[in-house]
Amino acid sequence: MRPFLNSASPLYLGRVWTLLKTEFPAELQNVNADEVDQDLLEIKQGNITIKINEDVFTAERIYEEIAAADLFGENELLRNKLDGLFGLVPAGHLLWSEFYAYTLNGFQLASFLFSIIKHIESSEAYKKRFPVVLESGPCVYCLSSEGPFTSEEHPLPEGLGNDSAVLAVGTVCDHCNSGLLSVLDQHLLDSPVLGLMRVWNVPHTKGGKLPTANYQNAHIRKTGPRHIRITTKDKSAEVRNERRLENGMVAFTTTLQGRFDPIVFARSLYKIALGMVAFKQDPGFARSSRFDRARQFICDGKGFPNNLLMNTVCQPHHEIRLMYNVLAEGTPFAIDFYGIVFVFNLEPTPVVELNEQIKEHFQGMNFVLHSLTPTDTTRLRREKRHGADSQDSP
Repeated sequence: MRPFLNSASPLYLGRVWTLLKTEFPAELQNVNADEVDQDLLEIKQGNITIKINEDVFTAERIYEEIAAADLFGENELLRNKLDGLFGLVPAGHLLWSEFYAYTLNGFQLASFLFSIIKHIESSEAYKKRFPVVLESGPCVYCLSSEGPFTSEEHPLPEGLGNDSAVLAVGTVCDHCNSGLLSVLDQHLLDSPVLGLMRVWNVPHTKGGKLPTANYQNAHIRKTGPRHIRITTKDKSAEVRNERRLENGMVAFTTTLQGRFDPIVFARSLYKIALGMVAFKQDPGFARSSRFDRARQFICDGKGFPNNLLMNTVCQPHHEIRLMYNVLAEGTPFAIDFYGIVFVFNLEPTPVVELNEQIKEHFQGMNFVLHSLTPTDTTRLRREKRHGADSQDSP
């Protein structure tokens, strides 16, 4: 509910309601606008008036200050202030009561506005203003025209928070979308390479749950917007070198173990890359023969005549960054998942190598090279049977 309750968000309930009244007044003829205005005002005000030392706390203000102090932010001044207020009886209980009331009442209004939006989307005024241009196949990934084509495709998985890069209905067939592509997305999300960083950075899963990551020696789950719990399965994952930093945060070292299959992982990356070409360039261009070998690799996994570079030491951050360039020969990609960088070519040539140009572009990063050629596939898989990769995480 945070985007709908945060007054600074573009999805804030008050902002959405104002937009609907302004842009689609004719479609709101059966809605009592004055009543919705009053509901919004009452939600912001709260059920009761709380005044502490002549300072008035509305439900919206209580929500914003608790959210900024600790729940979604770390405003130390607000945290200290609220700690003092929560210690007062009955003020502390009333503040929490209004916090939850604001959330629940906001949810009810958001549900109502959503039903209005669904009604507006079916109106002729909306369709005229936002016409839908449907693709009609063939599928970007399998090149089949048989379909059906009834669903959107997210090149970057929704489970990583992507709700903006979406391929329109008609671009990807339902068979690929709900089958192979879904499997590759899930492999990416479950991979030990991204597990910890995904739990750290992603607010919730596609299904609305808090994210988790399962390693061979530990289980990690988000228990709140800014809280993570690590449950160890054996001594190898126990916390070491715990120390408190000057900014009040705690640093520690742990070793997380999990199996990493570079071939299957690379297929997930190539799926993202080809989808982003279709999204950024044009679906027709993504269907061109220059990406046929990439399509084959994504669909059957029989190997790709190129290499995958992955950095071995990273500086974590909170973003996913994607960079690519369509050249006369080759479509080089770099995908940065929260500091973990992968470099590859969506085409067979030129071959990606750890050369001086790449070292200069990614200064300070150490890369390991994984071969994706068919002849190396068996060798790589055989090596993985004898042990699992591990990673040190701050």
